[in-house]
Amino acid sequence: MALRCGLIGGRLIHSYSPQIHAKLGDYEYKLYELREDEVGPFLKSGCFDGLNVTIPYKKTVVPFLDELSEDAARLGSVNTVIRRSDGTLYGDNTDIFGALKLLELSGAGVAGKKVLVLGSGGTGVTFMDAVGKLGGIAVNISRKGEDNYENLDRHIDAEIVMNATPVGMYPDTGKSPVDLDLLPNVKCVLDAIYNPAATELLLQARKRGIKALNGLCMLVAQALRSSELFTGKKLPDNIIPEVTEKIAAEMYGYIPDTVGIGRAWAAPRPENKLNFLVINGPNLNMLGIREPEVYGKAGYKALLEFIRKSADEAGVNIRCFQSNHEGAIVDEIQGAYGNTDGIIINPAAYTHTSVAILDALKAVSIPAVEVHISDVSSREPFRQISYAGMACIKTFAGMGFEGYRQAIKHLKQYLTETTEKAYNS
Repeated sequence: MALRCGLIGGRLIHSYSPQIHAKLGDYEYKLYELREDEVGPFLKSGCFDGLNVTIPYKKTVVPFLDELSEDAARLGSVNTVIRRSDGTLYGDNTDIFGALKLLELSGAGVAGKKVLVLGSGGTGVTFMDAVGKLGGIAVNISRKGEDNYENLDRHIDAEIVMNATPVGMYPDTGKSPVDLDLLPNVKCVLDAIYNPAATELLLQARKRGIKALNGLCMLVAQALRSSELFTGKKLPDNIIPEVTEKIAAEMYGYIPDTVGIGRAWAAPRPENKLNFLVINGPNLNMLGIREPEVYGKAGYKALLEFIRKSADEAGVNIRCFQSNHEGAIVDEIQGAYGNTDGIIINPAAYTHTSVAILDALKAVSIPAVEVHISDVSSREPFRQISYAGMACIKTFAGMGFEGYRQAIKHLKQYLTETTEKAYNS
């Protein structure tokens, strides 16, 4: 029977771990999105042979483990869990190997050089440890620490910058944690982020002719070490560039020089955007005809145009679906699992009656925002109940079409902030 492996974390919709592990070993690899209170029971369930752990649970899992590797104990962080034959759980940290491989691939030669590590979260701790192992002088830069972004002039002699913050990560691209003009002696910039392929920080470096690498090879390297722990079989380190190249081609549509391969294939596709699904319930296709004094005179086609324009303004991808049938809406919600970042739903009449739609939203656990064109709170008493709203993070009602625009903006902001919090945990 194939080994049962996978990844646990808080939000995994964009994870490339299954694709990476498929190139490293012959075992099952599934994604498990868990709430924090589900982590312990899942680990105790015995339904896996090996797991990777990602944000925000790398520290959460530690109390549930029977033994830690030296690296995991030193870093206080676990990203790989093995269920041994006697049922006990062993925790290891392969992120440190990934960080070392990133530094090796950069060719920067860390020994004796000052390295600024941006960010004090788990990735920052790992970078600090890796730099120390290689004989570098690691300085942690954080927002509130002794060494911070306001006194970078103290480190004008720094030669390497390593970003362990989420600044510049999709979907909140176009930002950089530092201005490289303040660090004129930097000769190499490494970023743990790999989506987008080139963050604003890496673009700055490239414009200055500075070596710039993203974190994709680090991701592949830590996966290789995890795969070895899963299977007990040694893999050659020299396959890391090969696997990184293949994953880069799948992720980006080309091989950017920021992954360290040094050549490109095709023209890059547009940067990834958040994918939102807009679901409109029964009778909304009759807009402009149905009760215009309540819903307005603009038709459904006008609503679709407004939604698409709002999505373009927000810089997100949008897909719209409308049905007068409860089961079709449930099927659409279920079909969104694994390929949709957020749902905007106007359940219309099903708002007040459909437990099935509520259960579907809860089942997929995709962040959702409820929208109503009319002010339901001022209408008939039965419209005061919203089952779907019980599974939504926010409701916009009584704003007409504008409610959809606000829902798109709110959902994007929510996802961006949630990603940043998880990355820093």
